[in-house]
Amino acid sequence: MKTIRSLLFLLLFSFEGNCQIIDTNNSWNYLEVLVPTCKKSTNCEGKLYQNFNCRIGGDTLINGKVYNKVIETTKRNNDSSSESYISGFLREEENHKKIFSLLSYLDDSTEVLLYDFTIKKDSVFNSTYERIYHLPEGDKIIKDTLYSSQVIDIDSVVYMGIKRLRIKFLDFRVNWIEDNPEKDTVEWIEGIGSNKGLLNYAYGDYNLLCFKQNDEVKYYNKLGLDCNYSGPINKLEDNEFNKIRLYPNPLRGKILYISSESIIKTVLIYNVCGYLVGQFTPENTDYQIPLYNLNSGIYIFQIDGFPFKIII
Repeated sequence: MKTIRSLLFLLLFSFEGNCQIIDTNNSWNYLEVLVPTCKKSTNCEGKLYQNFNCRIGGDTLINGKVYNKVIETTKRNNDSSSESYISGFLREEENHKKIFSLLSYLDDSTEVLLYDFTIKKDSVFNSTYERIYHLPEGDKIIKDTLYSSQVIDIDSVVYMGIKRLRIKFLDFRVNWIEDNPEKDTVEWIEGIGSNKGLLNYAYGDYNLLCFKQNDEVKYYNKLGLDCNYSGPINKLEDNEFNKIRLYPNPLRGKILYISSESIIKTVLIYNVCGYLVGQFTPENTDYQIPLYNLNSGIYIFQIDGFPFKIII
């Protein structure tokens, strides 16, 4: 009898046999929180919340490879209307272990490795791509990094009776939903994707609200929010971040401007792997930081203890 119970337990909590992210029965809802960098005005009264519903559409042939469309529908907290569009394309390799994406905001031929569930602990996941820059002297192909982070833990998690592989990455970003300036981790869950959303986890302030399969919820967020939640929670003026402003962001030049209502004492710059790559002591309310030595990518600026994400 004990052996039978053990077999039943293994059957009930076994690893999912078909961990496909690319499945037309799958859908995701995730929340983006936009934080204005301007002071309060008629067009800038606080945080703007957008709820994204993301689903897998039909397949299409691009550059000789078969991709599935990713169709998103967005709804803002201050707007009852919604819009739908194709946000990207996905394809899988190695028995659904590796997921590649064509990013809609780059050239149509630009493909990145978005997930790799074969990665080992302490390894560094690098998502790179080649982009064509049209320069006066001619086109130049430059290799950029979309996302880079170190694996800190690999375990498994059970969602709705299904045991799935989970990979945790070191990450420095602010949990805007809870309004806490803290280190947060990115998690990949096999067959679901990232806890920061399916496509945009690498560079945005997103949180996965729920994952559905055949309209049945298989993943709930840890904050107790509904799948269709779109805020708001708090106003920006109630947060200390309102006192500090960084611009422009994204940064297309090499000079970043910082202004604050109080004297800025320390500025620490970290890359996505958590390494300190810059340190300044402004001792002023306005400061210009030269960033000639930094490559294109995402960086965390810690200003007097408050973290900000800057895209170069």
